Amino acid sequence: MARWRGAGKKLVPIAINLSAAQFWQPDFVATIKQKLHDNDIPASLITFELTESILLNRQADGTALLQQLRELGCGIALDDFGTGYSSLSYLHNIPAHSLKIDRSFIEGIRP
Repeated sequence: MARWRGAGKKLVPIAINLSAAQFWQPDFVATIKQKLHDNDIPASLITFELTESILLNRQADGTALLQQLRELGCGIALDDFGTGYSSLSYLHNIPAHSLKIDRSFIEGIRP
């Protein structure tokens, strides 16, 4: 994105899919904060997508990390909803900006 800006290109929002290994890195949020700062990238242009299964066994810790990303200004999207726990009440505790419903969850619904 820094190169795009340097080339006079307009910056556009991007979504980054996170694996469990990436999300649970000890300094994940600090690293993101530093990378955004070093490259002069507005956090509001970045949305992190993660599946609900990443949070399932460590929901409190995961929710805290997501909240820290939100405080930086990043977007949070819960991806592939419907493939894991899939409780709407579960969503109430997740500080996500958007929900991406898995195709298998809605297959067979007639328009």
